[in-house]
Amino acid sequence: MTTTITDETVSRAELFETYPCVGYMQEGLTWVYSYENEEFHVLPNGEPAYPQRFDKAGNFDKGQAKVCLNGEEFYINDETTGTRGLA
Repeated sequence: MTTTITDETVSRAELFETYPCVGYMQEGLTWVYSYENEEFHVLPNGEPAYPQRFDKAGNFDKGQAKVCLNGEEFYINDETTGTRGLA
């Protein structure tokens, strides 16, 4: 079953219809784990926040989130999400 994405805020339960694992909203973003074994963040409407996919993606805290890609850990930030930010 696939959730229809709209401009409205979707609930965590609705995100579980699309993703097998869903985090909690932190600073306007929620991390999700996809059926393709990738993690990334979604906006309140359920749309992906950026095109990049990671092996692990943590919650946003003070504007940045720790992610892991190919064994390398680094931070992304909410201004340049998906690019290497401040460590």
